Amino acid sequence: MGFELHPVRTGRAVKHWLEAGESRRIARDDIWSVEHPRGLIYIRTRTSKPANDANKVRRGISRTGHVGIVVSVDGDTITGVAGNSSSAGHASGSGAVCHETIKKGDRAYERIVGFVSVVDLPVEDQ
Repeated sequence: MGFELHPVRTGRAVKHWLEAGESRRIARDDIWSVEHPRGLIYIRTRTSKPANDANKVRRGISRTGHVGIVVSVDGDTITGVAGNSSSAGHASGSGAVCHETIKKGDRAYERIVGFVSVVDLPVEDQ
């Protein structure tokens, strides 16, 4: 087809952010303006850890984390599908694959490092 997929192959959640090219990264607070967010990978640190861990990852320091796939963004809510989750974050974990609902400003949202696209994002016309 002529496009390269996200090359990171790892089970370490935050490595998806740390090893993703800048052209594939979307800052956490920019998700609300993404036209087609479905299918993006969200990377967050564990809800059982301090919220500041997300900032450490943004500075290049590896932490334990979690990933999911964005299903939708509606109003102030991100809905995703994630494995090894309880839909409330790792703090109450069931280990199931389930829908995860993250509201802007809640415990899980504060731990989102950012989003990664599996394909190159379009370049803005200048």
